[in-house]
Amino acid sequence: MARGEHVLAFDLGTSALKAALVSARGRIADRETRKMALGLVPGGGAEQDPEDWWRAIRDASRALLARGTVAPGDVVGISGCAQWGGTVATARDGRPLAPALIWMDSRGAPLVRSTVAGPVRIHGYGLRKLVRWLRLAGGMPARSGKDPVGHILCLGAERPEVYGAAWKLLEPVDWLGLRLTGRCASSFATDAPSTTHSPGGTTTAAVAMSGLASVARTILYRGASFAHSR
Repeated sequence: MARGEHVLAFDLGTSALKAALVSARGRIADRETRKMALGLVPGGGAEQDPEDWWRAIRDASRALLARGTVAPGDVVGISGCAQWGGTVATARDGRPLAPALIWMDSRGAPLVRSTVAGPVRIHGYGLRKLVRWLRLAGGMPARSGKDPVGHILCLGAERPEVYGAAWKLLEPVDWLGLRLTGRCASSFATDAPSTTHSPGGTTTAAVAMSGLASVARTILYRGASFAHSR
């Protein structure tokens, strides 16, 4: 049996969930993998069930602890990362209201292209919008639709009942953080794909420019933390 303090670490990818027990010196004491299902939807959709993510983390964690490689009492924290640029429509109790639109989903592309266009364009972006977006948020929504702006616009157009009922629209790792701790939080890393944030926090003007003003309440404001340890 490995001795000393360990962290339960997980990495949620598109095709699999990897979990490991890692010592304070970075030594991997044990590991587990769970395959993830992917649903491809006509029109460029790519979806996964967030509850499948949660079950994979739960089952892999139980398997690791059941083998006794590390004593449960020596696990002092949880650290996780996940696929980037996805969107989970979340109810106030933390339940997903619909399958997550993951980073591969491009169904929002026509809506994004219409939103970012202008009379004078550079690579499809309106010049004045491009300059303002870069100044406010340091980036622009992807014309491919493969980011949270495209996903949210898609939900509004194709799933208005989900769009209207959402309490928060979360990145995958932020949704997992909510399930793990009961707290809603984001970071600079998970803010970046939404292009609605500046270094100081959510930018109201960028939210409005993205066509997301009607769901501004659901876009997670930075500043909270869900970091916990024993």
